[in-house]
Amino acid sequence: MAKKPEYDLQFYLDHIMEQKDEAFQKVGQAQAKVDEEEKALAAIAVEIEALDADRKAKQKDYWDGMRKGEITAGAIQAKKHHLDALEQDYRELRRKYLAQERAVGRAKKALEKAREEFEEVSNEVKAHEKLKETKEREHKAKMRKKEERTMEEIATALHEKKRRERGR
Repeated sequence: MAKKPEYDLQFYLDHIMEQKDEAFQKVGQAQAKVDEEEKALAAIAVEIEALDADRKAKQKDYWDGMRKGEITAGAIQAKKHHLDALEQDYRELRRKYLAQERAVGRAKKALEKAREEFEEVSNEVKAHEKLKETKEREHKAKMRKKEERTMEEIATALHEKKRRERGR
């Protein structure tokens, strides 16, 4: 049987298969980035929760002390300053949290883009692989017909030879 012909666009198929591999790696990297950003967001949320609990406890102590009259004027000023600092830290963490939420959003958009690019190149690879298979089937069918014609010619030649030998 004849050698299978080389696919005309094999070089291009190899190229897009490399692109597919690269796109797959980019999807993995983008997913890792989303995971990293979400982990950072969760850490900030834990930090906010702890600071908020501490802030509320300090406020309660401050107001309990004020109601009972147990705090001196100097202590009032120091506690008020400490509460203001905690409030500032809380607001700063909230800003950090919001910025991290935006970072997570950007990472998710990048992941979606990477997935779309992977899907696009995967579809192109599938189309070329299907075209290659079709070309191979056509080639096999063509070779099979050629072989059948050759076999018919041989059979006809043998039959003709036998007929001539009988006629002598």
